[in-house]
Amino acid sequence: MKGPFFLADVGGGSTEISWINEGRRVWSVSLPLGAVRLRDRFVHSYPLTRKEYHQLRTYVARILSEVEFPDSGGVLVGCGGSASLAASLDLHLSVYLPERIHGHRIALSRLEELTDYLWGLPLPKIQRLRGMEPGREDIALPGLLIFQELARRLRLSEMVVSEWGLLEGLLLSWK
Repeated sequence: MKGPFFLADVGGGSTEISWINEGRRVWSVSLPLGAVRLRDRFVHSYPLTRKEYHQLRTYVARILSEVEFPDSGGVLVGCGGSASLAASLDLHLSVYLPERIHGHRIALSRLEELTDYLWGLPLPKIQRLRGMEPGREDIALPGLLIFQELARRLRLSEMVVSEWGLLEGLLLSWK
């Protein structure tokens, strides 16, 4: 994919966002929005209270609103564990299938449905959801919420999931 597109990688402590055009990174930013960081700051227990969910969502939206994104359109490509998890949950996968996840498109409205559902569930129920990766149940909501709010901020209606991450990109660019 040559672009234009926004590439977002939600990690545990931060989110890296780049705008790619003609196969080159034109712009990038690193934000203090990570799934683990947000869980530690806002999620005290599951299910979240309405107030906790509102605070989490408002914080993510505020951080993203402070960024001057290129007004360049394109698509949002999500990579990393939270993006793969979003696809796995959307597809209701019982086993990890990277060939089904890679290239999967998730509508913003579907991300909203998933986050609206997750915040009201107790942790044991989240663990049993089809598509949930063991060990990610407590960071699923913050990770998905970052992608949701990023798509909303960029005024994009969907996210395309890439199973390729930074390592694969470095290998491809190595001469």
